[in-house]
Amino acid sequence: MVLTEKDKIEQFKRDLRSYTYHQKKAMEIDEKLEGLAVKLLGVSSPSAKEIVLENSGNPYCERKLELLMEEGELVNERSKHLAEIQRIDDALKLIDDEGKSILVYVFVEHNSYMKSAETYSRSISKLRRDMNEYIKIILKNES
Repeated sequence: MVLTEKDKIEQFKRDLRSYTYHQKKAMEIDEKLEGLAVKLLGVSSPSAKEIVLENSGNPYCERKLELLMEEGELVNERSKHLAEIQRIDDALKLIDDEGKSILVYVFVEHNSYMKSAETYSRSISKLRRDMNEYIKIILKNES
């Protein structure tokens, strides 16, 4: 199935709306990776009580391989989110500053068309036409 120009414009709008989602996910993964690094290094505070091994698993069994696999998966997932952020940043560099600020204001910052039209001194229909033109420029130069 071939995507029409209108479909591509709508997809790019969805990509812009998901920009903050990708940022949040990358930050969450960074926090998880920090936690895994602590587990891998085995840093912990000394126990004040004597250790009782009754009804416990093998104390010599290490989970390092499992933790390394989890770390690899998290790194791959973070890379995907960072690549999407970079793709959007590169796409926005293809248009002038006004176009970039309009698209970011409306889609990334999730402001309403009404508020955006007032901010940029345009009618809502003019704002929509301008945004579509900026996205067309991006799509034409991105490929």
